[in-house]
Amino acid sequence: MHRPPPPPLRHSRPVLEVLILTLERLCVELDPGELSFIWKCLLEKIIESLTNENSIHLTRLLALLTSILQNDYLGKITEIEPLVKHLHQLVETFVVHLPTMKKMDLHSEVIEKVLQLILCVIGCLSDSKNMPALLLVSVLWESVFNIRSRSLLTFLRDLLMKDTSIYHVFGTNIMCAFTNLIDIYDEEVMYIMMKVLMELINAIDKLLIVESKAGLQQDTWYCLLGAALRSYNKLVSRRAIDHEESAMFKFLDLAKRYKLSPQILSAVADILDSVSCALPRKCQCYAWYPEDSKGGDEMSKTCWASSKSHQLERTRLA
Repeated sequence: MHRPPPPPLRHSRPVLEVLILTLERLCVELDPGELSFIWKCLLEKIIESLTNENSIHLTRLLALLTSILQNDYLGKITEIEPLVKHLHQLVETFVVHLPTMKKMDLHSEVIEKVLQLILCVIGCLSDSKNMPALLLVSVLWESVFNIRSRSLLTFLRDLLMKDTSIYHVFGTNIMCAFTNLIDIYDEEVMYIMMKVLMELINAIDKLLIVESKAGLQQDTWYCLLGAALRSYNKLVSRRAIDHEESAMFKFLDLAKRYKLSPQILSAVADILDSVSCALPRKCQCYAWYPEDSKGGDEMSKTCWASSKSHQLERTRLA
């Protein structure tokens, strides 16, 4: 017997909201054993909908699952490994093999739900300080950062608002995603990055100061800090706006504090070079460049010399 098609997702939203509220109440009232049974059934139904290519039903189930994670009920139900496994299957289907999906409609909405789930899982792993699992999912879900849609922009914005340690794991993926998206969503990417880059730079600097004697992998964080500085410089240069004076003081302070890091010194030197190139247009930061007739400070000269040294070294090796 042929079943009628399910109603459009927007028409079923009130029913979905009732189901979410009911599930949240069950998560509060039932014991872990009973909840584990519901959890197992929910995951099985998700895989069944995926197998049957029923994207509408799958989207509803993913919304239910997301509500569990967003309300911190996961710890009461089960370990997170089964969820990571099923979520990876969703990523493989809707991200890696998306061009081969012929019957699945509304895939963009499914991808949005998958991204929300990934964000929740990353948050849970970060809160529990489960670094091995974070490193694992950063590899499993690397393809997610190649998505070119506004859904990924929202995902990146929310991801950057989480704990700084997440950037340590996903930093390269995040920067690659911004590089891919900036040609499509120029203004949106720049808005997100201008808003968070200085916060990120300050957060990494603070982490390095606090954890300097705690065996932190400093070279990795130096690379991330240098990458953040270069990204900030590219954004400011691309938008043809001036570096803020407070930011310039911050950058020179970083160069002084991390004077043994070529990644950071080189990045600050590039900023000084870009300021110098902008002098005919604006002269607000004239004193930052070492060739300024007024004379720059010693740290400016050190950064500039470091930049030239790296250029000569690259030329010699070439």
